[in-house]
Amino acid sequence: MSRVFSGFLSLTCIPPGATISTMARPRKEEDRAHSSSIRIRLLPEHDALIREAAALAGVSMSDWLRERIVRAARRELAEAARYEAAGNVQERGGGEG
Repeated sequence: MSRVFSGFLSLTCIPPGATISTMARPRKEEDRAHSSSIRIRLLPEHDALIREAAALAGVSMSDWLRERIVRAARRELAEAARYEAAGNVQERGGGEG
């Protein structure tokens, strides 16, 4: 009997709006290839501390460091942009004179 049905295509019906897990999805930042690297030197106790924190979070040391470094960089850049914008307002006469 398997020979008779071997040429048929299997179809799956899903409700409108639902997705099939095998369908392609947009790639998240975490899914992209990490092709750049930064090498840093650590004290042994800092290495142990970071490894312990990553293990506690259930992620690799690289993932743990990457997420925190990127978050800190974005925060500092945003803060610098706010200070720059505030300085431009004062230079245009927005501050007390």
